[in-house]
Amino acid sequence: MRMYNDDNNDHFPIRRWDSPNRNVNTHNPAKMATWRVLIYEYVGDTKLFNCPSSTYSYSSDPKAGKDVPGESELKGGYGINMVHYSRYWRCPPVLCINLENGTPKTLDAKNPSQLIVIAPARNHGYGISDGDAGSLNTSNQFLYQPDVSYPFHNGDRLPLVFCDGHVQVMKGRTIPCTNSECWWLLTGKH
Repeated sequence: MRMYNDDNNDHFPIRRWDSPNRNVNTHNPAKMATWRVLIYEYVGDTKLFNCPSSTYSYSSDPKAGKDVPGESELKGGYGINMVHYSRYWRCPPVLCINLENGTPKTLDAKNPSQLIVIAPARNHGYGISDGDAGSLNTSNQFLYQPDVSYPFHNGDRLPLVFCDGHVQVMKGRTIPCTNSECWWLLTGKH
């Protein structure tokens, strides 16, 4: 991820686009490719997108890692952070997208060592969102903390990739997601 950021003026990758035209997004998965294609150019092995605990194998499909229509429909083990996209005006790293100006920069992150960029994808898709798991707290604010309903890892020992490039394994319920601290948002809080 860091190599991609460094080569792209410090921007996060685009989450999805109509392949092969990266300036269009019709929201039709049969026409789309995802961030995995952009990162594959740096890692060179599609097996990186397979989670050992998942029954889905992204790498076994001939579309894996290729900028081709339908790549976004491939299931895998990891997704890019799209948490709070529909619940807050603030954006996770890859969703504050203006196609003329690109995605936000890593420099926009309040605390890069506490901003999750990639995590296990509950829906086996290319992204993770607050629809995957979570609950409302007493202030009616949405919390995104993967729990035991997570289909693999039992919500425990989730491997997470952070904006600064480090990888950390955490229990889902210990991931900060409150008004004063949220590891899913560029702002670092709700």
